[in-house]
Formats: sequence, C-alpha cells, structure tokens
Amino acid sequence: MRGPLGPELLEEALRTVVARHEVLRTAFGESPSGEPFQRIGAPGEFPVRLERHDVTDVPPAERVRAARAVRTELARRPFPDDLPPVRLALITLGDEEFQLAAVKNHMVTDWVSFTVFLKELFTVYGALLRGRSPDLPPPVPYRVFAEQERARLRDGLLDDQLAYWDKQLAGAPDPATFPLKKPLEGRRPAAPTFEGHRAWMLFPDETTARLNALSRAARVTPFMTAYTALAASLGRTTGESDLVLGSPTANRDRTPDNLLGLLLRPMLLRTRLRPEQTFRDALADVRGTVSGALSHAEAPYQSLIDRLAPHRDISWTPLFRLRYLFLPWNDPFEMSGLQLNPIDTDPQTSLYDSTLTLWDSRLGAFGRFEYATDLFDHETVVEGIETFATMLAAAVADPDIRIGDLPIASSTRYHVDVDQLEAHLGSEGPPQDRR
Repeated sequence: MRGPLGPELLEEALRTVVARHEVLRTAFGESPSGEPFQRIGAPGEFPVRLERHDVTDVPPAERVRAARAVRTELARRPFPDDLPPVRLALITLGDEEFQLAAVKNHMVTDWVSFTVFLKELFTVYGALLRGRSPDLPPPVPYRVFAEQERARLRDGLLDDQLAYWDKQLAGAPDPATFPLKKPLEGRRPAAPTFEGHRAWMLFPDETTARLNALSRAARVTPFMTAYTALAASLGRTTGESDLVLGSPTANRDRTPDNLLGLLLRPMLLRTRLRPEQTFRDALADVRGTVSGALSHAEAPYQSLIDRLAPHRDISWTPLFRLRYLFLPWNDPFEMSGLQLNPIDTDPQTSLYDSTLTLWDSRLGAFGRFEYATDLFDHETVVEGIETFATMLAAAVADPDIRIGDLPIASSTRYHVDVDQLEAHLGSEGPPQDRR
C-alpha cells in the first residue's frame, strides 16, 4: 500500500467489517469428548486488532525482504484456540509505504471472499477518512448460503452429480504426482507434515502471446491449453497416460457478490492423452473433460469422498494429489487515496503434494509449483518446471506436433527465483496468493 495511511482508522474499519460478517467472528474448537464445534460470536465479542510491525530500522534496500520475513512469521504462527482464525497486521516500510498482511484459515474464507473483504475494508476506511458512514449492502450470513446449498442438492441433484463421477473415475489409477524422494523408496510418510517450498517459473513474452492466440483459435481457455501441456509433461515424467488431478472452482454462480466464506469446491480432472495424437486434438479432448467436470462440480467434496474414497489414507488428500490453477493477474488499483497491489506471502507450507498456479499478466505468463518438502526434492520440481514449460512453449508454437514428440528440454531456462521474478515484475509487485 502506497500513500498516506491512518492506522487507527484502518483498525476501526477492520472492526466494522468483522462485525458485519459472521464467518469472521466464528471460532472453532473441540468439546471434552473430542467433537469439533463452531461458535459464532456476537459483534464485538472477540478482540479485533491490527498488529503493528515496523522495518524502517532496516536499510532501505533490505526492507522488502525484511517485510517478507515478517509476513512468513505471521502466516506460520498458529491461531489461538477458541478465537476466529483470522489475523491482520500492518507492516511499515516508509513514510507512505506499507504492507497489510492477512492470514486466514480456509475454513472461513477463500480468495474471492478475501477480495470482498478487502473492498469492504477500504470502503469503510475511506468513509471514516471523510467522516461519513460507509454505504455497504446488508451482509449475507454464510449459514444462509449453506442452507440454500443443502436445499438445492435435495431431490436427486446430488445423486445425479455423484453418478457422473462414479462413471468418470471408474478404473482410474492413483492420482498423479511427482516422483517421490529416493530415500522414501516409493513409500509415502504415514502422515504429512505440510512443510513446503515454492519454485517459480517465467515465460517469454512470445510464449505468452502464442498461448493466448492458440487458445482463441482453438476455442478453449488458457487454463485448458496450459493444462494439456501439464498433463503431457506429467505423463512423460511418470510414464502414465491416465492422470487424475484436482482444480478448484469458485462456486459462485448463485451467490450474492458480498458473501464471505469458503465456497471453493475441488473439481476432478481425469485426462487420457495418447502419444500419437496432436496437441490440437488433445486440446479438444481436454475441453470436453473440463466442460464435463464444470457441469458436475456441485457435489460437495465430502460427498465425493464418502462415495469414491470411503477408506481414507491420511498420508494424502483424498481423490487428488496435485492441484492446478490458472488465474488472471490483477493490476494495481487505487482506493481511498491509496495505491493497492496484492503481494505474495510464502507460509513455507504445502496443503497438497503440489500445486501449480499460473498467472497471465501484461508482463507475460508466470507461475509456481508449491510442493511438499517431505515428499519431493527441489531438483525434481525444477526439472518438472523445465519439462512442463518446454512442452508448453513447443505446443503453442506448433499445435500440430504429436504429444509423443513434444521436447522435454531446450536452451531456454524457465525456472527463476523469487528475486528474479520480482525484478521482472518491477512496480507490479510479486504475484498474489489466491489459494
């Protein structure tokens, strides 16, 4: 955040927004018998404050890294028991340069919800700055949405959705993932530690332009084009031609714009590519796969687990291990006298085996693999980046190339570290975390 900022008014705005939304004042715990419960606090019941951190005592050239370290500490710090799992902190880097770190548990929010929260926060802040009352629509309690969803899934809709996935995943192999570390000898740890790391990639402008041009010509989305290359690269890496991956959907087709809560649902993608088919033909197959998955993405995740994986293995997420996202890039924007630019916070964790997130920006496409460090070596993930990026670049340059002929290496180096990426993005800042 750049510009003149009043921290006290921002904290008052935070209290106002928390009071508006039940999910931001919902605490979770366990009863003496071990049963989980949630409790919605009354407005003002839970303490709401804006933590303050200051890195101005650090030399100017080191302040961005110092602030990054503060954000990582904030992200890794456990939430207190019986309090809502939300934490906000203001980091001062200069007279008119700040960072706002927001840490939220996925039980109460997702990325779209966070953008709603952010808009409300600075709308209220701007009103307070002008001495006015904020003009916001009435909040929608998440429990109302949950009740409506349960009602919608009655009368056979849930059964129809689950029947589709029964058929779609019949005979499917174990979900796709990277090769495990050699010391593991093919055996996964009994339980995940969730410790993670991130490896970044950056595509040349030419590749980004070709990716978007091919997607338009083939009447698919860039999500589908990049996913086809990802499936091809994983097939080459693992030797498997039948792959199951996961990808979240926003699930907001029938919800009010100002609803806060966890609405995301995982969408399962089963892809079977043949070495002899062209990339263009594979794109058509992937379009059908994604379209079918989107039209049957209303079944709650727990319902899918109960139906398809009733005997859980806690060493990995049920139904998928590798998650894939392709997201638009948000340019910086101005609000309430401040220039706001979403930035990335690395909690040094991985909720899944690995998550590939790609962004498309006017400065070119880029992305990252977030991966579990107790499962994979960094070199394995970097090799995966180079294989995927090389195949994608070759495919968008010549979509009639056969899947089996896609190259796995080139003279172009796609893996970059976060400092290189930030230098490339410049004033646009590092990528936002939309998990």
